[in-house]
Amino acid sequence: MEGTKATTSDTTLLLKDLPTDTIPPTTEEKEILTWLYNPTEKAQSSTKTLVLEFRGALVLAVVFVLFSIPVLDPFLQSLLPFTQHPWILLLIKAIFFALTAWILMNSSLLFRSSSAA
Repeated sequence: MEGTKATTSDTTLLLKDLPTDTIPPTTEEKEILTWLYNPTEKAQSSTKTLVLEFRGALVLAVVFVLFSIPVLDPFLQSLLPFTQHPWILLLIKAIFFALTAWILMNSSLLFRSSSAA
């Protein structure tokens, strides 16, 4: 078993013995590397993704705050008389929140895909 173990110095010597290519890359190879591993494009796409996720979170936060204000409770109770019980009112507000958030999130997706086309 001990004869098959390689130490760090043995590995370093083996790596140094490997043949290396000293020819500089061609223009085509540089273009392919730039196309595959373009750091500015990756940074732009990750920034775009971050902005879109933040916008989605911001929409949800605004809708949540709008449905959380106490001024909305009497309006919902007058509009839907069966919401006099607090648990039913909470359930109705949660359903309205989910529907409104879903509509806003999907409409922003529709606008984003139609403007890109």
